[in-house]
Amino acid sequence: MSGYDSSERNAAGVSRVWCVSYVEQRRSAGNVRSDFFATMVLADAHLRAGDVEEACRVALDALDLGEHLKSARCVSYLAEFRSNLFAAGDNAASRVFAEQAREHRLWVATEAGRSAAR
Repeated sequence: MSGYDSSERNAAGVSRVWCVSYVEQRRSAGNVRSDFFATMVLADAHLRAGDVEEACRVALDALDLGEHLKSARCVSYLAEFRSNLFAAGDNAASRVFAEQAREHRLWVATEAGRSAAR
């Protein structure tokens, strides 16, 4: 994975285990916005650990959770994930993810943000 060095990937493996546990605990609380953030943190942990396919699967879960949220912070989390995902290189999982994510309002908002930054 090109975006992270080996020490970051090793630390990400530990944080990924912690994130999975945290997300499972948080989802029972019933707060959709918090669930979205926790799920995006988990997706990023998978990405940092080099598991692009799982990162994409979890990020799609987050997009489903956040479908009715209107939050610049949600868009910011997604924009950061998007940047890290594409920095990891072109692969089948990220292409399929991008295609599926285009159907989600929050993901479309990250595209608008990228266009404005250019």
